[in-house]
Formats: sequence, C-alpha cells, structure tokens
Amino acid sequence: MDEAVALTQALIKRARERREDWQRRADALRVELGQSVALLRGQGALRRCWLIGSLAWGGYGPRSDVDLVIEGCRRERWAAVWQSLSTELGTRLDLLRLEDLPAAFAERVRHEGIELS
Repeated sequence: MDEAVALTQALIKRARERREDWQRRADALRVELGQSVALLRGQGALRRCWLIGSLAWGGYGPRSDVDLVIEGCRRERWAAVWQSLSTELGTRLDLLRLEDLPAAFAERVRHEGIELS
C-alpha cells in the first residue's frame, strides 16, 4: 500500500474516532444536564430549562460550550445556579434567563429548544 494512502486512511480513522469521542461526551453531558436540572427544579431554583446550541442540534466539539435557557429563576439566584451547573458539568456554560430574552428569541427557544425534564 502506498504511504500516502496509508497516511490518509490513518487520518480519516483518527478524525472518525475523535467525532465518536465527542459524540459520547455530548451524550453524557445531556444525561448529566437532565439530572442536574431535575435537582435544581426540585430545590425551586428554576421551573423550566431548554438546551439550545450545538449540544442540542449537533456539532458539539472541542470548541463548544453548553447553552441553556432557564425560566423561573430569580435574578438574584442566577449566579448560584450558573456556578452549580458549571461546576457539576465541568465545561463552559452560557446560561440565559428566558425572562430576559427578546420576545422573538424566547419564542424560538420554546419551540426549537430541547426542554430538559
């Protein structure tokens, strides 16, 4: 086999393995998120939560963060919720309050986001 062909095949295999690793990480993060959100909801920290962005719709990878929109979280409690989720997940987290979003964006979140239960 030609060295260039062997190298190409090795690079393709490595890229596929990386994508599979990131897919497993994304799957695990979605499970962790569901558990964490359920706990926070049980504590009264929030009412509803939607996952948006690459973790919700695909393409999650090394440069990705977790994008969440929460409803029913008092403004003064937001930082504690963010800290709790960031620490538990061990990843970068963008946490938005639905109440603070423009109406069109909030509507899009409600219809296109993945609600975590």
